[in-house]
Amino acid sequence: MTSVLEAMTAIRNAERRAAEPVELPDASDAGIQLALELRETQSAGGGRIVLFVPTLRNTDASPAACDAVCGLVDLHDGPVLIIDLRARPNRDSTPSWLETLAAHEQVGTLWGAQTPSDCAVLWRPLAGRTEKAFCAAPDQLAARLHDARARYPYVVCIGDAVPSSMATLMIAGLADGVVLSVPAGRVTKPQVNDVTIQLRRARATLLGFVVDPRGVSREDQP
Repeated sequence: MTSVLEAMTAIRNAERRAAEPVELPDASDAGIQLALELRETQSAGGGRIVLFVPTLRNTDASPAACDAVCGLVDLHDGPVLIIDLRARPNRDSTPSWLETLAAHEQVGTLWGAQTPSDCAVLWRPLAGRTEKAFCAAPDQLAARLHDARARYPYVVCIGDAVPSSMATLMIAGLADGVVLSVPAGRVTKPQVNDVTIQLRRARATLLGFVVDPRGVSREDQP
């Protein structure tokens, strides 16, 4: 009997440890400003869903998105759900705390137990499945986003470059707004216009862009 009680206690302790939020770094001034701008986003109902999209292939929108998440948490506008739609996250440009969040056991925190307002949780829907399988059930995706709106004040999505990412284009049409992440000094106006046209075809609402030199992979850096 003692061993059973000890085992149950160990499980409860493990669940409590798993539910503890990962500490996020302080937001930069740009992150605070971006978070304040996201407050102005009109919601289709419930929490706001905002998608960050890289303008070019081999660039990454996660630094800008994560800066916005830190800003929202610093402003006590959380909890924030991060939906990472990247098929192959770039470890070089992805903020280290996001990878810590991915490795952190989150027992019941995504869709179950109450989440503190000063933290973020991560969902990687493409982990362990193909993008084609993910996109094959649009009704299920819409239902999941509806659940997320009811639970989280903000849902920040990290997309891949379009048009190569079907998942990004699907979310773009369901989100309240899309922010383009533009690598400093590496993109032309026609390239921005091309991405903009593709997003509008997906019925996306464009909120603007953020210039961010951090989302460049090592092989593309000068």
